[in-house]
Amino acid sequence: MVAINLNLDTRKAKKDGTFPIKLFLRHKTKMAYLNANYSIKEEYWDNGRIKRGCPSIENIRFANNKLAMMLKQAEKGV
Repeated sequence: MVAINLNLDTRKAKKDGTFPIKLFLRHKTKMAYLNANYSIKEEYWDNGRIKRGCPSIENIRFANNKLAMMLKQAEKGV
């Protein structure tokens, strides 16, 4: 069984203090991260969604929809 999640990768911050959002795939002992092309500060991340008021993203609703579609496509493709 494959586990698929959206995670804020807090292992290493970028120069501007933001962290990348990544799609995390795990099957048995193998893991893979796919970049979601969004970077936000840690306080604007809420369990797989971007909170309102995030200054680094212009259209938060669009970004959250895009992240949900990425997750759905990954689950469908597995």
